Formats: sequence, C-alpha cells, structure tokens
Amino acid sequence: MKKYLIAVLLCMAGGSVNAAGLELDLSQESGEFTYLVNSRRVAEGGLDLGLSFFYNDREAIVLGANVLSLGQQAKYGQPLQLGVGAKLYGGKLEDDRELGAIGIGGRLGYIIPSQISPVAVVAEFYFAPSVTSFGDAERLMELSARVEVEITPTAMGFFGYRLTTVRMANTEDDMELDDNMNVGIRFLFPSPNFRR
Repeated sequence: MKKYLIAVLLCMAGGSVNAAGLELDLSQESGEFTYLVNSRRVAEGGLDLGLSFFYNDREAIVLGANVLSLGQQAKYGQPLQLGVGAKLYGGKLEDDRELGAIGIGGRLGYIIPSQISPVAVVAEFYFAPSVTSFGDAERLMELSARVEVEITPTAMGFFGYRLTTVRMANTEDDMELDDNMNVGIRFLFPSPNFRR
C-alpha cells in the first residue's frame, strides 16, 4: 500500500503538472502542508491537484493526493463555484494502525465581491465508504469550511474548521483525526491557468 501511494504521488508531481502554490494549515492539535499543482494536459482547462502531509499531536501521519475539477463558473467569473473530485489517503495512526482510503467529494465556493480584497467562503467534503477503505480503516470522512481573504496577489490567508474522522475495523466508534478551528496561508506561484 505504501509503495502504491508513493508511486501515485510521484506520478502526479511529474512532467504533466506545473507548480501553482504551497499551503500551510495549522490548528492547536494538527497541521497540514499541501503542495498545489495544476495540470493543463489532463483535461480541458486543467485539473487542480494537491499533495498533502497531515499530522496531529497523537502521532497520526496521513499522506494525501487529491484531484479537483471546477465547473465553468470560474472561467466566466461567476461568484458561485462548484467542483467534484477524489482524494487518496494513506498513513499510519496511533498504535501502528494503517489507514488507506479513496474518497469522492466536491467543493462549493462563493466569492464575495470587494474592491479592497476578494473574500471567498469555501466548503469541501470527501467520503470513503468501506468498499474504498483498506488497511485498518472501514470508512473515512473529511469536511472543511473556511473563509479566504486575498492579502496580496500571490498570498491568501484563511481561517475555518476541519473535521476528519475514521472508522477503524472491529469498532463502532469513529476516531477523530482533526476536529478544530484552523488558520493558514496559501502562497501562489505564477500560473495562468490556476483557479483556486
């Protein structure tokens, strides 16, 4: 499973993508670093791709690789943006339990017009049922909501909330990997086709 995840991450970071940004997301108990890329060759208009590293104070480490396709609303400057995507998870939790999952989900965003700094309200959701969960995991759910504010043309700050839970094998309770308010910043690199 680890070899498969590493291979996917390397393929996504390969020649068909261009660097677009770096995101740092922190809470009292967790942190996540995300390398954002954009591929213009995969689909018309490109796909937003992300490679992430998540950790928390209970020694959980989760690598992620996600793909997100936004609708044409972004292309035509509409304030409401919709997207669909998928995310691959792999990592190790406390007590040496392994997590693997493939979740599907989407993104809903609304850009609030402003003459000073653009503000956006964004929510993302991914869910992996038992049929796409493996290792010691039986299902996974990730939900995040945030308010984003442009600070400079190449930097954006945000604050919000993220809930990530995992149902482990042979249990009836969900384990919370994250259930916190968070703050973060995203640095954007020049990329004419990047839409986040």
